[in-house]
Amino acid sequence: ASYNRNAPVTVMTTEVFRNMLYRANSNEDREENEILREVFAVVLDEFHYLNDKNRGTVWEESVINCPGHIHLVALSATMVNAQDLAEWMNEIHGET
Repeated sequence: ASYNRNAPVTVMTTEVFRNMLYRANSNEDREENEILREVFAVVLDEFHYLNDKNRGTVWEESVINCPGHIHLVALSATMVNAQDLAEWMNEIHGET
């Protein structure tokens, strides 16, 4: 990965984050596992893309595969069913 793994804040696309989760979950990259243990929160911008048939799975997979200790913040100016999504996220990931 081409990012500073020691930075206190890291900005990346949801696709990069999802791939990081897959590498960590497959034990393909021990360093990814160590980094994820130190993460406090992840901000998922443009969360309304969850409803997009071409890109939505990236947000869904990120929520499903994100370790339970990481707090998730989902941002969207156009989300109409925020309460439903919050309930789904709590059920899948735990309290965020």
